[in-house]
Amino acid sequence: MLTKQHVQDATRYNAKRVQNFRLDINELPWPLSNGDTTVFVWATALFQSEKGLTVDGKFGPATQKKLDDTSVEKLIKPGTEMPGGFATVVAPDAYSNVVIANGLRHRLPEDFLAAGLSASNYIDDGEVHFKHRARGAVPIHFVLHETCGNTASGCVGTLQRRGYGVQLIMAPSGHLQCHGDLVRDRMVHANHLNETSFGIEVVNPYAPKYVRDNAVFADKIPAEWWTWCPDKKDRRYVTPTRTQMAAIRLLAPWLCEISGVPFRFPTSDLSKKKRQISGLDKKPKAKPGPGIVAHRDFASHSDGRYMLEDLIGRT
Repeated sequence: MLTKQHVQDATRYNAKRVQNFRLDINELPWPLSNGDTTVFVWATALFQSEKGLTVDGKFGPATQKKLDDTSVEKLIKPGTEMPGGFATVVAPDAYSNVVIANGLRHRLPEDFLAAGLSASNYIDDGEVHFKHRARGAVPIHFVLHETCGNTASGCVGTLQRRGYGVQLIMAPSGHLQCHGDLVRDRMVHANHLNETSFGIEVVNPYAPKYVRDNAVFADKIPAEWWTWCPDKKDRRYVTPTRTQMAAIRLLAPWLCEISGVPFRFPTSDLSKKKRQISGLDKKPKAKPGPGIVAHRDFASHSDGRYMLEDLIGRT
């Protein structure tokens, strides 16, 4: 059994290996391609155990060589519960299950943990602390984003390369990664709302043409007024995983509570018609009132609205 220190050491090692050897995690079999850095460590450890390798969770040359001739079905030990609920391939004590807000550690409530939720952060678990500066105002917005990608690791890499950042990332498994202080860290993720918001990037390819694993991102619905369709022949939207949707429903009120952002929906009556009538489509710097908003609501990027509609409908 790996200790928390083992997981942290392996996370750092794997991140350097991905960067130095241009290892594309997206091309590895599930759950290594999950995008959750700690799931990657534990999946590697399980595989190493199966193959008689040193069990340390580090995806080194010996582990990669063994993987080359291994089928996906044999990647995980027989009987290991696969994703279908929250992060299930990881030992419960592998994470700190803590989110950072206003300099304080906020542990996930016990009922969240009982439901299978988990969280890791940049202080206790070795997650990346994205580029940031001290915030000059109290946050009043919680912004919902979607990545248009398939993995959390891919999202981290993209944001780092572009000099951007976001406080939270949610993997397909529902696992929550905290990459910055929700209250104190100003990051570049939300256009003119950067100063007044913290955000979450929910890992979701968004459009069918970007999906790499249809078993993970299985739900696709007809495009709505808020949907960006990069493929003119396929007018569908890929929803976040059911696990992610369940996690967002649990987390949203709690994240608002620990950050001080009001749990309300200032853009609940927004529609394509109302956006045009109000002139929001011609006001690129228009700011919604305090509360939870989708990136779609105030910027040209058409992401986050599906999750917001779900939250509004359940409140």
